[in-house]
Amino acid sequence: MDHYVDNMDKVVKAQAVFRGIQARNHLKQTLDHYHQNTDDIVKVQAVARGMLARKQKNALEEKLLDSISAVTSIQALARGVLTRKRIDDIHSQLHRSTPAIVQVQALARGMLARKEMDGFLDRVQSNVPAITQIQALARGVLTRSRLGAVLEHCLMFENEITQLQAMARGLLARRNIRGTLSHYYGYQDQVIRSQAIARGFLVRKRQDEIREYLRQRESAVHKLQAMARGVLSRKKVGGLLEHYATHEEEVIKVQQCVRGFIRKNQERKRWEHYVNNADKIIKVQSVFRAKLANNAYRTLTMVEDPPVSTMRNFIHLLDDGDKDFQEEMELERLRQQAVLTIRQNNELETHLNDLDIKIALLVKNRISLDEVIRASKRQYNVSDDYHAAASSLKSLDKDNRHKLECYQQLFYLLQTHPIYLARLLFIMNQNFMGDRTKKFVETVVLTLFGFAQNEREEYLLLKLFKAAIDVEISNVETVSDFLRGNPVFIKLAVHYNRGAKERKYLRELLQPLVKQIIEDPTLDLETDPLAIYRKLIREEESREGKKSNRPYDIPLDSALEDVETRQVLISHLKQLTTITTNFVNSIHNSLDKMPYGIRYIARELREALMAKLPNEQENTILKVVGNLVYYRYINPAIIAPETFDVIETNINPLQRKNLAEVAKMLNQVCVGKPFSNENVGLKALDSYVKFTSESFAQYSYNVTAVCDPEVYFQIDEFLDLANRQKPVIYINTSEVFSVHAMLEESLDMLAPEMDDPLRAVLEDLGPAPTIKSGFQDRELSLTLTNKLADLGEEESEVKQLFVETKRLVLYIIRIQSGRTLLDILERPVTNRDEKRFQEMIAQERAKGEGIKSNFDISGVDFLTLKKVTFDYLNLLEREGRVSYESGYQEMINSIATDVRNKHRRRIQRRQEMKRIRQTLLNLADKSNYLEEQKNTYLDYIHTCMSQLSQKKNKRSRVLPFTRQYFHLKDLQKSGKMPRFGSYKYTAERLAQKGVLLSMEQFSPKQFEKIAMTISSDEAGVFSIEAYMMGAKIADMILRLEDLLQLQFDNVNVTTLFDGAVTVNVNLLLFLINKKFYV
Repeated sequence: MDHYVDNMDKVVKAQAVFRGIQARNHLKQTLDHYHQNTDDIVKVQAVARGMLARKQKNALEEKLLDSISAVTSIQALARGVLTRKRIDDIHSQLHRSTPAIVQVQALARGMLARKEMDGFLDRVQSNVPAITQIQALARGVLTRSRLGAVLEHCLMFENEITQLQAMARGLLARRNIRGTLSHYYGYQDQVIRSQAIARGFLVRKRQDEIREYLRQRESAVHKLQAMARGVLSRKKVGGLLEHYATHEEEVIKVQQCVRGFIRKNQERKRWEHYVNNADKIIKVQSVFRAKLANNAYRTLTMVEDPPVSTMRNFIHLLDDGDKDFQEEMELERLRQQAVLTIRQNNELETHLNDLDIKIALLVKNRISLDEVIRASKRQYNVSDDYHAAASSLKSLDKDNRHKLECYQQLFYLLQTHPIYLARLLFIMNQNFMGDRTKKFVETVVLTLFGFAQNEREEYLLLKLFKAAIDVEISNVETVSDFLRGNPVFIKLAVHYNRGAKERKYLRELLQPLVKQIIEDPTLDLETDPLAIYRKLIREEESREGKKSNRPYDIPLDSALEDVETRQVLISHLKQLTTITTNFVNSIHNSLDKMPYGIRYIARELREALMAKLPNEQENTILKVVGNLVYYRYINPAIIAPETFDVIETNINPLQRKNLAEVAKMLNQVCVGKPFSNENVGLKALDSYVKFTSESFAQYSYNVTAVCDPEVYFQIDEFLDLANRQKPVIYINTSEVFSVHAMLEESLDMLAPEMDDPLRAVLEDLGPAPTIKSGFQDRELSLTLTNKLADLGEEESEVKQLFVETKRLVLYIIRIQSGRTLLDILERPVTNRDEKRFQEMIAQERAKGEGIKSNFDISGVDFLTLKKVTFDYLNLLEREGRVSYESGYQEMINSIATDVRNKHRRRIQRRQEMKRIRQTLLNLADKSNYLEEQKNTYLDYIHTCMSQLSQKKNKRSRVLPFTRQYFHLKDLQKSGKMPRFGSYKYTAERLAQKGVLLSMEQFSPKQFEKIAMTISSDEAGVFSIEAYMMGAKIADMILRLEDLLQLQFDNVNVTTLFDGAVTVNVNLLLFLINKKFYV
């Protein structure tokens, strides 16, 4: 069986050859038989053909005999045709002779024929189904008759027909066989191969059957084979073991020698490899060490809570002596000094405001100086500018003064806390307020920030833009949401970007480019194929003086197929790309001159979008930034250059069209999108737009690479507290009240927390006043003040403690290690730890590095250092800066932040120290200035005191035996003489002076019987009493500040004694001033 399987291919080939020989022998015998009987076969075929021809002839004759009647009918029809022809000739002759008769006959025949035809058609139409059925029956009878005749004829010659068919079939078969044989002879090799394939198929089929048979018995075969192999293997192994057993010692020695040789060879090759690749090995080691360091630094920078073990690897980066630590301590000390000075100044200003009001009242109304003297006896170190306070004072009434101060505080809060206005702008945009309201708020906001005319106001306005961007971006989910939102701060940014600096930049950037376009009279950048086509027709008609042969109104595709139009369009596109490239290059090259404000807004927008949409591609966000910079800032100046002072001349429509085409190209480059199908003429520039937009995206990123505004403007939190002059805004009364109303309406969204400063200020203000029709608007100058300043003195002390604790922790983690800082602090101190600590202190002392802090570690041991650090950490934990549960991880995180930001923090610290020192100089200058003002105030008060003493010594002369004379005598006798005087008048006299207007229940005729006294025993307070024939009928207390308030409110008439007496306010004030202060 195995031999048969191994020689399967040879067997198949032998069988194929044998079968081929048999087939060829059989075919040869058949062909030889046919060739031997060729003559007989030809004769048989001739006889068959003759018999068939005769049969066909006989059949034709029989058919003619059967059709004699039909032939007779045909002949009759022919004779009828001839007869009718003769009759027609006769009729024609009659027609020529008698036309009228023919016409009458024709009409009659026509009528009869139509009538007959109509009747026939009606009958046919009514019997259509029956006629159709009769016709079908007739055709069936005729067909069956002909078929029966044919069948009868065939039955008569059945034998002959059968023989003829057999002969025909034989002939066809022989022809087919000859064709097949000739085909086989031509493809003999292919036939043999086909036969071989067939035989192979049969053999493989048989082989598959055998394999299937074996597969069904596979387990038995495997067992048999395994048994055979096992027997052979055991026999072989047994022989080897017997051989090795006889030579065991020699085998062991050989194995030892071989192993030694292999090991030595491997070691030698390894060392040779190391020697030959020493440089590469060093590089690999450095790369490996760098990777380890990189992983450690990534852990330090990326992990939120880096472990202490990682931190210890980077502590050496902080080993710059005590310079950084001393600078931090010095910075905190300067901050504390500035905070203490400012706090003292604020306390002094609060007291001096009351003093200022009293002095102003004294100047205007000549009141007593007793309260002013009491206020001046308080020893304060600071005073305010009297003239500035007096000029900003809008009312001497206490309530109005308080309200004015509240409004000043409110607008200062809105200015320095931009989150309120940012939320208000967002609420306006979400509530779909009208354009008028939005414009009003935009105007008020720009007025509040003085249209960014100085550095402070520009700095605060940019902070507002940042807050508005953060609020807007926090409420979007995609970039498209932001673009569709049309936020209000964009309009504010547009107004801000039309300032003097921004216009100057646009003029320097665009003026040469725009002049190049408008000064070329032949330049035409039209890209609409239809417009170009029609313009060419108009030029042709104007040039030749006749109408053009080309149609004027054609579709766009036809215009593009016009050769001349296409050439002009290509020329325009080349010019447009050249000009656009010049614009793009100029914009890129002028980046350093671009105003800081627009770049900062772009930076904040990019950072806010990147933070909100981390999965968004940066290129997409840069397109949004580029759209803000170009479309909102540069594009309007290109389209309307005369509006932005880029040029001074007027622009004609063609020039405007050219500028618009350039602006369209630049906008497409900015957004980086291909042109739509509507701009067919510009579709050819899609590749140019794609290429140029990549560089513009890099430009958009470079626009955002600016420093923080605190660094750019050199401004810190002490600016307003160190300046002599407080910020002032000029705003209308209606605007103040409207802002108050809007804040009050949206308070829950603007200040959601109940302890928000905005709520406190609005609560002090009370409800917003209602602006009624006829309201007289006034312009106010509000001197902004900050009454809620939190200088954070305690926070500064905590920060200083945190820095000192951090310094001590650095010493500790250099000596000991552990999983957390708490584990290190709780770890016992060994002699080795103490020795290392003392060596570290000695090294620092040898370098001359001292530690200027509240705790001197030069004379303490390591255990004491850990205890002090633990105490400091407990203090910080009470302040909420660290946590025991986290193992004081907050301290480790702070040290990691110092390592990461060491260089940047050093630069920032130096800048802060520079600014804080300048602030301290400004504070010292302001203190000296206010001290001088204090001395001026005190001198003025002393002068007034001396004048008052002179007035007290000078008594007014009273005529004897008058009503006033007896009144004073009575007061002196009773010992009730008021300190500032007392005057007595009759009601009739007061009415004559115009002071008294009317009295209830008394007629003017009774006024002479009524007496009224006005006395003052207290500054600014007057006692008024009414007597009727010597009996007191009423009394009241009248305050001067009430009269002044009435006069300020333009109230001319008021009532006394609970409405019983009506007086003239202005004349009563005149009387009091004349009698008591003049």
